[in-house]
Amino acid sequence: MRVLSLALSIDSLIASIALAGVTQKRHFVPLVILFGVCDGLASFAAPSIGGAIVTSGIGGPVFLIVWGVLVMLNAPAIRGLSGSAFWAYLLPAALAIDNLLVPQPNWVSAGVTSGAMAAAGFAIGALAWRIPILARLPRRWIGAPLAIAGSLLLSF
Repeated sequence: MRVLSLALSIDSLIASIALAGVTQKRHFVPLVILFGVCDGLASFAAPSIGGAIVTSGIGGPVFLIVWGVLVMLNAPAIRGLSGSAFWAYLLPAALAIDNLLVPQPNWVSAGVTSGAMAAAGFAIGALAWRIPILARLPRRWIGAPLAIAGSLLLSF
């Protein structure tokens, strides 16, 4: 079942790598905790909900795509909204929907795994944005991998 927890936590890794480039470092730890808590609580609630929300499994990936596009557009009307920490704090809850659809026997493990994947993602992202060639890129291009990751998650 550990493999299932890892598979369901890939979205936390992908999102946190991108978030490392668009959020301030002071948000990293709260977001890591939030990724873990949201996935853990969703896994805890999954058996009682059952298959009642089959179509909502697309919510997280669609949210990731929309957020990525908003970051890429960087239009003055949406610049404040797309670059705000508000979106970052909505992301863990939106991406926890997959844990509602796939019940896991150990919800604590699911939460810890998701938090660990998010921590790894923030570490990778923070290191990647120190590479000179990446550091020179406009931050709005982070939206492209976010949208691509959402598309990939949507295809699963």
